[in-house]
Amino acid sequence: PLGTAHHGTLTGRYDFYSVSLPRNQTEALLFVELQYAGTSPPDPCLTLYVRYGALASAASYDVKSTNQDPNAVHVVEIEEPYMGEYFVTVGTCLIGSAPYTL
Repeated sequence: PLGTAHHGTLTGRYDFYSVSLPRNQTEALLFVELQYAGTSPPDPCLTLYVRYGALASAASYDVKSTNQDPNAVHVVEIEEPYMGEYFVTVGTCLIGSAPYTL
């Protein structure tokens, strides 16, 4: 649900989510935040992709996080988003376990 943190662990290259913005949504901003949540060295490739109406990937997205600091919070903001379904993908270039909070 909107406004609720989700804790996950990448065990492959991608985790997929969807977010629905209802028609009565009064705020004109979609804000998605991703942070590495592990205790070992952070995943240097952790990336956040967002796309309206279709699955987001490294090859096809509307916006992605651009922060290259693995210790930083990755943020994606979409001003004046369309009402409907947004697809959020958490991705990495590494294979292994990468805990995160979305």
